[in-house]
Amino acid sequence: MLLKNDNQKFIKTLSTSCLAANKNRNRIAVLAIVLTTILFMAVATVFQGSEETIKQQDLEMAGSRYMVTANYLSRNDAVKIKEHPDFLEAGMSRTVGTVQNRELTSITAELIWGDENYAQNTYKSLTQGRLPQKENEAACDTEVIRKLGIPAKIGSKFVLKYEINGEIAEKEMTLCGIWKGEKYEQKAQVLISAVFAEKRSPEKTYAVSGIFDSEEHLAEHLDQVLADAGMNPQKTAHDICQGYAYDQSSDSGTIFGALISVLLVLAAGYLIIYNIFRISVLKDIRLYGQLKTVGASPRQIKYMVRRQGLKLLVFGLPAGLVLGWLLGNLLLIFLMKSTNYSKPDFVVPDLFVWAAAAVFTFATVWISCSKPGKLAGRVSPVEALRYQEKETGKKREKKGKESSHRIASMAFANLKRNKGKTLLVVLSISISIVLLNSVLNLTQCFDEETYVRRDAIADFNVSSSAWTKSVPNGEKIVPAKFAADIKKKDGVKDLGFIYYHPVDQEKETAENKELIRITSINGDAVSENLDEFDPNRQLFGFDEKSLERVKIVEGEIDYKKMNSGDYVLMAGFLSDKSEYDKEAQEFHTGDVVSLNIKGTVKNYTVMAVVGVPTQLLTDYSSGGFESVILPAEKFLNLYPQTKENPLHCVFDAEKEYFDSLMKYIDRSSSDYGISVMTKQKAQQNFDDITSTYDASGAILALIFGSIGLLNLLNVIMTGAIARQNEFAVMRSIGMTRKQLRKLFIYEGLSYMVLVLIFSILTSGVMSLTVIKSITAGFWFSQYHFTVVPAFAVSVLFLFLAAVIAYTIDRIYNRGNIIDNLRKVE
Repeated sequence: MLLKNDNQKFIKTLSTSCLAANKNRNRIAVLAIVLTTILFMAVATVFQGSEETIKQQDLEMAGSRYMVTANYLSRNDAVKIKEHPDFLEAGMSRTVGTVQNRELTSITAELIWGDENYAQNTYKSLTQGRLPQKENEAACDTEVIRKLGIPAKIGSKFVLKYEINGEIAEKEMTLCGIWKGEKYEQKAQVLISAVFAEKRSPEKTYAVSGIFDSEEHLAEHLDQVLADAGMNPQKTAHDICQGYAYDQSSDSGTIFGALISVLLVLAAGYLIIYNIFRISVLKDIRLYGQLKTVGASPRQIKYMVRRQGLKLLVFGLPAGLVLGWLLGNLLLIFLMKSTNYSKPDFVVPDLFVWAAAAVFTFATVWISCSKPGKLAGRVSPVEALRYQEKETGKKREKKGKESSHRIASMAFANLKRNKGKTLLVVLSISISIVLLNSVLNLTQCFDEETYVRRDAIADFNVSSSAWTKSVPNGEKIVPAKFAADIKKKDGVKDLGFIYYHPVDQEKETAENKELIRITSINGDAVSENLDEFDPNRQLFGFDEKSLERVKIVEGEIDYKKMNSGDYVLMAGFLSDKSEYDKEAQEFHTGDVVSLNIKGTVKNYTVMAVVGVPTQLLTDYSSGGFESVILPAEKFLNLYPQTKENPLHCVFDAEKEYFDSLMKYIDRSSSDYGISVMTKQKAQQNFDDITSTYDASGAILALIFGSIGLLNLLNVIMTGAIARQNEFAVMRSIGMTRKQLRKLFIYEGLSYMVLVLIFSILTSGVMSLTVIKSITAGFWFSQYHFTVVPAFAVSVLFLFLAAVIAYTIDRIYNRGNIIDNLRKVE
């Protein structure tokens, strides 16, 4: 029967003593754990923060936090649905009519009654006052109040002009509530009381909007709620709210990116923590051998090593979590700057995120300590007492060399004594260099000219601020007042207008009545099979100056000849790289097409085929690939109502007037609700994107580089401590202190020479594969191969390695030979 000693308490005490005896090792290990935790927590914070920011701002753009809505309900049905237990929150509202005040013509304003829940969940948190209760009370946002020209204080009076069921009326109202409006908003709501609504609105105009506890299967869930309320889902108007209308789940690219990030962090953390404890175990290998002679089991020794790692984890984990959280928020700001989303709110991750980061760090430390623990447990007492690091490769007989050459050869040979340790050090440092080179290589491939050319067709490209928003197409026009004013401004040159007859979206998608139609090509009737040919087309009017900004694919443009009324241009959109899709091209110069415009069929000759930047067309595509362009004069004869409201106006500025025009445009953005893209803004956007990638990559590379340098510091320092006996012996046989210091420095440099070679080769492979592949996904990039950043950083690390080796040699290799020999014994 085996006898067991109850020496667990002694093992714990011994483990603590070993920990206290390795203070320098402990500092490096704790710092490594902190950095590893920072990486895990930063990555987790960025992923959660970006998801929350995108989701929240999508909801803000949609104007509602609600998931689902049921419309056109009676009051009784609305109350039943609202009180359904499946809703976490639900609100009632009813649309009464539209506001017709002249001051609000640049936006669409609706008269709405809503309960308190509706107000809160549609971003109408009152900063002053209360919701309307009396018939003559109204609540508005700050932008509506500003446009109405009334004081932004409770009790202000104004005349409300409104339209309900085709009838226009007026009523004096008192401002009873105010909430903050969005700058340049195109849609607004004026809240009125239930009394006002009941007197003027039909019964079945109630809507109920609600929030479930999950975003999964929203349509099915809403159908069930309607059925439970005794209603037929097939006959009840209901839908999913805009912010939830699309699948919000992460795509495969996001998941792959997250996985790669986690693996990189895991690898970097593992490399240093494992290396620290492996070197520490080898340093203390004689102690573990002596413990085995007095009865310690391999399991107990393994426990000692792992316990040291976990105690260090207790010190490093909290600091790493907090610092990683702060760094994650900083990286999130950089990330959001490169998107269309605004600055994110400060993110406090879920408890799950904190726990996941802690678990990943714990797993990294646990795995990193396992193998060194096994190594310490497996070694026999005799092997431990005789242990010296030995060269693992085959020995070769060496010829004599000059002294300086022999020292360099000895230094490089010392690295081969334990190839595994050398490989770990090289890998841990190389990760940061390869990462930094990859990020800088990527941003160097970004082409500013391509980016600016797509987004800035002219010095100023003016559109409605609603151009890319989900609003009726009739609202996506430049206000008439601005279009008239800009013609009179000094310094404006090459002013061009683009016209479009806005198509009602329902008609467009259902019957296409508002689109023009191609009936024949060169005398042949077009196919009725939409899979073969789509005869429906969008129609635009371009004046002469705006046509100078298109790309001619075939033919030539003669604007005077176009004005004869017998010619058109066929226009396809240009890609982001200003390329025309020749495979999708349907028409050629000289083709005769019959167009049905407003019920009248007329033959036109195709004068030219042109490519048009998307910024000069609509933000959506209808009908076939190539749209039809008429000269502005002919277009306005067909649609005279569009003359005052162009779709776009583009112009350049004379140099001395640029600043004054810029100030005018800035004021107009607020006054007229317009969106302006300038070359300066496009350049700034490009700079923001590149700086985002540079900053994020530099921060991550700095952390990885710090881990790598810690590993190098640890290797050199523990090597100096563990080999004091070896160095003392070498001095005893005639090696001078100067030669020994040179040997030590050469060893540090040898590590970095290997890092330089490995980093440059790996960076080159990464550039030719991964970076080239990623670059192909950016429309504004042109791939360029480079390993210059890797070489530059490697040279910097060479210098740091020499400094570290010199400093550590000065600290640990002091004293006389006899003292150093006795110190080891």
